[in-house]
Amino acid sequence: MKAIEKSVELEKIKKARPRVALDFGNGTSSLYADMFRRVADVSVINGGLDGRFPGRNSEPSEANVQKLVKLVKQGEFDAGFAWDGDADRFVMVDEKGNFVVGDRVFALSVLLKAKKTKIKRIITTVATSRAAQDIAERYCAQTIYTKVGAPYLSEAMHKGGADIAGEEVGGVVWKEISLAKDGPATAMKVLEAMAEKPLSQWLAELPQYCNAKTKITASAEMKGRIMAGFAAMQKGKNVVAVDGVRINFADSWVIVRASGTEDYIRIFAEAKTKEKAEKLVKEYEEKVKGLRL
Repeated sequence: MKAIEKSVELEKIKKARPRVALDFGNGTSSLYADMFRRVADVSVINGGLDGRFPGRNSEPSEANVQKLVKLVKQGEFDAGFAWDGDADRFVMVDEKGNFVVGDRVFALSVLLKAKKTKIKRIITTVATSRAAQDIAERYCAQTIYTKVGAPYLSEAMHKGGADIAGEEVGGVVWKEISLAKDGPATAMKVLEAMAEKPLSQWLAELPQYCNAKTKITASAEMKGRIMAGFAAMQKGKNVVAVDGVRINFADSWVIVRASGTEDYIRIFAEAKTKEKAEKLVKEYEEKVKGLRL
């Protein structure tokens, strides 16, 4: 907690004294309640630490944090914050009541980091929105992709050279604090930024992308054969193949990735428009289905 407080300008936040709704989800983020109370006027829901998660499902999805969304919309709050059970994942609601997905939490984190210090390199997973990479490029920084999963982010950060790491579910690694994803730290960084201007204005600085996804049934044996065949088809393209096959285009990308726990191959695409994202998913769904024969 002390490391988090040292990493931000506490007096700056205290002076602004933002009004924030906090949904701890009965998880470990509730242990940081006093830290937030010291700098902001807070209203808490699901505040008691309880591993049975009686208030809501521990995943801070938009569907699961509707109570928080409604609270922000009905009250005069500057933002709403929510975490998962172990507080490594963090999502937000802006002052207008708009839910902010994890991808945009990380992109905003990169922006805030870049505005405070010179960044040279960021780390993220192959399933993360291009928005973070776009921000990095805006500040002449390189993006390194890893496999999906928190251990891979921490391992890459441990090897050194990167300024910040994060993933699509709203987990961010702040190297000045630790090598683990830290939701309360991200929340404090956002509060510091909100002392300058409203959260919605910060979010307006981020690139906008739309996404689409689907999945195809495939047995364990079939998944290996399909992925090998699909990878061979992508020679000459801008490909990241550390976890599945991600193909990057000028303003869009698509990833084909075998599920590690289920009999599926998942296809996810992101583009500037919903129509283009859906078109990419459909195109690559047909390519993958052709390899099942």
